[in-house]
This record gives sequence, structure tokens and C-alpha cells, in this order.
Amino acid sequence: PTRLLFKETIFAIHPDALMLIIGFIIFIAISLYFLKKEKGYNQSKYLIFLITIILSSLLGGKIWHYFGMKSYHSEINFFIYLINPARGGLTSYGMFAGAIIGFILLMFLFRKKNISTNLVDILPIAAAFWIFLYRIGCLIGGNSYGIKTKVFWALYYVDKGYGRHPVQ
Repeated sequence: PTRLLFKETIFAIHPDALMLIIGFIIFIAISLYFLKKEKGYNQSKYLIFLITIILSSLLGGKIWHYFGMKSYHSEINFFIYLINPARGGLTSYGMFAGAIIGFILLMFLFRKKNISTNLVDILPIAAAFWIFLYRIGCLIGGNSYGIKTKVFWALYYVDKGYGRHPVQ
């Protein structure tokens, strides 16, 4: 089971979700900071662009996670799963694939709208922080952990009773 922060309150938070949101904010802040230097900078245009990339990455992560699960494969379950935020499940590689597909589609749609081609240089830097924070959140939440070990750098989760090798 995933560990929760503030689980005794009505605001129980998954650590990976919290770090993902912080990562989104940093992704947007870093991207907009570097894009401000571009000629013809329009913050609202780039903000829509960045939010669309975030949404496409979330969609990619949910889709990849759904098809990686064995239990419920039906059309109605698929759409319920996609729109239900309480139903967890994101894969970082699915998010990465969704972000790339979203970026390619947006570059095609905005090809005549003077979108900076420097986005190809800027977005990977910002996305690295985003992915780093999300993976740390997964580690804190106990979603991703390695094999049992007794080495001194092992992570000890109280409910496990033994150390796990960190895999992040």
C-alpha cells in the first residue's frame, strides 16, 4: 500500500502526487523563465502550450498504467479509469511518451503561430526536474522499491520489517 502524508486528517496526500504537483509548478516556472528571453514572447500562449504538455503526459501515464494492469480490460472501465483522479496509477515512462506525443502534436498545430523552436532545448531541462521530483515522491510513498537487502543504504519501511534497495 502507498504511504500517505497527513493521513490522520481529511487532507490525506500521496507523496508521489504531491511531488508531481510541485514538479509541474517547477516545470512551468523554469520553462517560462527561459522563454521570457525569446523574441515575441507571449506568456499566455506558452502557458497554454505547457499545460497541454502536462495534460498529455498525465494521459500517457494513465493509459500506459492501465494497459500494464491485467485485471480490468473493457472499454467502459478504460474511460472510467482515465477520468477518475482518485484511481491512482501513473507510469513515468508513459508520462514521458505522452509528453513527447503532446509536444509533437502541439508543434504541428502551432507551426504558424511563432512558437519558439528553443522549446526543444528548454523543455528537457525543466522536465528533468519534474521527473526527478515525481520519482522521489514514488520512493517516499513506497511505490517503487527494490529487493530485500541488509546494506547500510537500504530504505527501511516500518510496515515491511526489512530493508529494501533503493531503485530510484
